Amino acid sequence: MSSYLIVGAGQQGIALGYFLGKFSGTEDTEIGFIDKDGSKTANAIFKLNDLLSDKENVGLLALSENLLKNSTELKKFNVLISALPSRFNLAMTKIAMEANINYCDYGFHEDIVRQQKSEFDSRAKAWGLSAILNCGIEPGLAYNIALGVARELKPDTVRVYVGGNPINPQVNTLQYQKAFDGVAYEYSSKVTVLEKGQLIKKEVPSELEEFLLLTENGPGKLTAFFAQTSFGLVAESLRKIGVVNASAKTIRWPNHYTIIRAISELGLFNEEPIEIDNTSVSPLKLMNHLLNNNLQWVEEDFLIMKIKFEKNGKLLKEVSMKILHNKETGLTAMQQATSAPVAVVAKLLAEKKLASGVYVQEEVLDYKYVMQELKKMGLRIGVTDF
Repeated sequence: MSSYLIVGAGQQGIALGYFLGKFSGTEDTEIGFIDKDGSKTANAIFKLNDLLSDKENVGLLALSENLLKNSTELKKFNVLISALPSRFNLAMTKIAMEANINYCDYGFHEDIVRQQKSEFDSRAKAWGLSAILNCGIEPGLAYNIALGVARELKPDTVRVYVGGNPINPQVNTLQYQKAFDGVAYEYSSKVTVLEKGQLIKKEVPSELEEFLLLTENGPGKLTAFFAQTSFGLVAESLRKIGVVNASAKTIRWPNHYTIIRAISELGLFNEEPIEIDNTSVSPLKLMNHLLNNNLQWVEEDFLIMKIKFEKNGKLLKEVSMKILHNKETGLTAMQQATSAPVAVVAKLLAEKKLASGVYVQEEVLDYKYVMQELKKMGLRIGVTDF
């Protein structure tokens, strides 16, 4: 039997539970949920009982947050999966390591990922444990494909584009709805890219470009620009195999960048606290709070991933994926794109098929295997050679 503990019963936790349960085959599978908000746990169980009604071999458990303090009880699970915002991932890794169970997460924040690797890699190897970080779409699947194909083709340039957006850009002035908590952090700090063989830092949001989307009604105009990701980690790996230029940009509807850039220029994505009437406040934390609480959750959305491989100015290969919200399951495109890859990793961890140590996805998983498993889950990735 495979036994998974999902910490975080929000949008991603629900989707992850669905993919783990729906594609469990005939093997008995147990999926436990923990969330500090008990209503979220109850909601996740309620939704999954409906979505997995045909899976008699899948058991769903609503668990207390106190379980995280009980290493003996935690050992009953094969894998602990953090479906929480990235700021909690360091603590979740520690809990998993102390309970001697395997671990994975959705990742995102590069500094936290580096800290997870430096603090827990030796222990994981010594105890025969595996912790796989950055398992979602980006960071995660997109970077795995980028590095895997680059090893085969030896391009000099790799360009990654990923973005999830509401289908209707007129939902609000920002042309965006929330698909995960922590939206503001996408537009803070800097992102690392590879340019002319050098790893350099780019301000975010910056370097806007047009991104055309082919639709039934002809080309639709989107935009792409630099936002905060964990791209620095894969940029280092790409550089080692001879790639000279590599970058990752997020995709948004056109007006979004203009507004976000204006907010950035006002300093509202700066993390350093400022004093106002004897009160200290971080503009970034304030903006994150406002976006989290005032943006509606996306319902009808699409997600695009496009990765281009070039050499001497010539396009060699393009890998692409487009996902729409699923009307039958109610899962958004973002839920599907981020949680299905995590489910692939979690299954391998439950079967103890991954190397001991702390790694990001692209360091230990064959991208072709991940693509094959995602195809079984209904996520098709296209590959075009030029």
